[in-house]
Amino acid sequence: MVAIGYVAIKIRWQIALRWNSWRSERLLRKLARLDPVWDPEAIKARATETFARVQIAWRERDQSICRDFVTERLYEEHKRQTDRMLAERTINELDRLELRSIRVVGVLDVARGKGDTLWVCVKGAATDYVRDVSTGIVFEGDPKKHESFWELWVFTRSDKGWVLDEILPKPTGSELWAFQPYSEVINEQEVAERMSFRT
Repeated sequence: MVAIGYVAIKIRWQIALRWNSWRSERLLRKLARLDPVWDPEAIKARATETFARVQIAWRERDQSICRDFVTERLYEEHKRQTDRMLAERTINELDRLELRSIRVVGVLDVARGKGDTLWVCVKGAATDYVRDVSTGIVFEGDPKKHESFWELWVFTRSDKGWVLDEILPKPTGSELWAFQPYSEVINEQEVAERMSFRT
């Protein structure tokens, strides 16, 4: 029974992922006709490059590598962590790193002012472990274990384009279902069209 329950949860999660991905892509294509910053292919390319930059910056313990791809808040947060690694002479190795999938699962388009946001499900795999730089001793993770992972990356719109603001753990199926891709701009246009049609 436990196995059946696990399979049911996994199926529900996959359905939620695909449904929200489809709805988000549909909204992005509508928005891209008004503003090319919403182009779904450009967004995926930006998210892919951000993923690579963030991983390299983490492994090299040098956050300047990804500074143009993250918010100032996230830059400072990661810099504190990698500076601590430098001081403690440790390194977080990410061997055989793979990016397997990127799916936009949430969209928020704000008509006035800042607040445009994207939620992106990232699937990857890596051999993730922490070792002492001097001795090579591994004290966290397993250098022989290659594991896949899902994360939820939150992007916000800035003068530099889409920048990463937060990395969250894999969302549950319920959390995925809760996402409602929404655009104030499209909504206002549709309301205006309905009102003009009535008059």
